[in-house]
Amino acid sequence: MSVTKNITIVLLMILLGKAEAQENIDRLSVKQLNRLALSAERLKDWETASIYYNASLNKKPSDVKIRYELANCYRLLGNYRGAQENYKKVLELKKEKYPLSAFYYAKMLVANKNCKEA
Repeated sequence: MSVTKNITIVLLMILLGKAEAQENIDRLSVKQLNRLALSAERLKDWETASIYYNASLNKKPSDVKIRYELANCYRLLGNYRGAQENYKKVLELKKEKYPLSAFYYAKMLVANKNCKEA
């Protein structure tokens, strides 16, 4: 077998694995997704946690706590644009319950070079 054919097979296997993983995530409840995200956070695996929080938020878009946790994961990953968007939504919905969201929102504005707005 040629190297190109081997690479193609490996890439195909990876893509099929991702599709299957997404299908399995879609079957989980919000509660299960949040537990998995929390477990990933305890391991400081922010990327995995953000995947589970995103899936959870897709199922329950009005949940401010999930959005806040997703913003934290994005911030810790260095995805400042995603963090900024989510902190802003948290502030709009429940500023009093998540007071640190204002602080982190301002930090994300600065990180994204929106200093005047911060």
